[in-house]
Amino acid sequence: MRGKLKHEFEEIHDENHFTRKERIIELCEGIKAGKILDVGCGDGFISEEFVGKGDVYGVDISEKRLKVAREKGIKAIRADLETGIPFRAS
Repeated sequence: MRGKLKHEFEEIHDENHFTRKERIIELCEGIKAGKILDVGCGDGFISEEFVGKGDVYGVDISEKRLKVAREKGIKAIRADLETGIPFRAS
């Protein structure tokens, strides 16, 4: 990760990480199963909660972290958000 995106990630990745995960899960409780895309998924810390509730896809630039996400059952794809992700709009 480089440049502006790295700086923004570091700003939000703090001690509130677990609190944000709980809040995201809470906000998604009423959503029907389907396709789920976690952009900037890292090791799948949040998206692992949705495995079994739909097709979970994760995108991140770090192959090392994506390997961990794949072990959690996430269809993880390496991509750089600055150049685009390999998904069509639906």
